[in-house]
Amino acid sequence: MAAIVISDASPLIGLARLRGLIPSARAVFVGLHSSDFRIAPTVITTVLKRCGEIDDDSTS
Repeated sequence: MAAIVISDASPLIGLARLRGLIPSARAVFVGLHSSDFRIAPTVITTVLKRCGEIDDDSTS
């Protein structure tokens, strides 16, 4: 069996949102942030844009 190595949860959150497995990527990022799990704001913005949760013109 092959192992899965995850170095960043952000793409998984985005993929889960796009597949309808979670209702909001933003809510997951908020939850992670409140538990001291850190992801760069630019990464979060990129994922939210790709998921359609924010406009391409938006910065947050």
